[in-house]
Amino acid sequence: MTKLKQVRIKAGLTQSQLAEATGLNLRTLQYYEQGNKKIEHAKLETILKICNVLNSDMADIMDDKALLAVYQKYIAL
Repeated sequence: MTKLKQVRIKAGLTQSQLAEATGLNLRTLQYYEQGNKKIEHAKLETILKICNVLNSDMADIMDDKALLAVYQKYIAL
């Protein structure tokens, strides 16, 4: 189970609810949750929308620690 899926379930949202709240295509969200697409390869805007709706940090949904560090540094500027 991906970190994204774990956080979504903990937030009490369905995939459809998260997709609607973020403006993501449901199938795209499913790919991220299944690991068929890496959430780290999503646009930063998409990652931030997901985090906002789930009330979580990027570290909660991302596995790539090196990329996470780059994003966090970029956002801090």
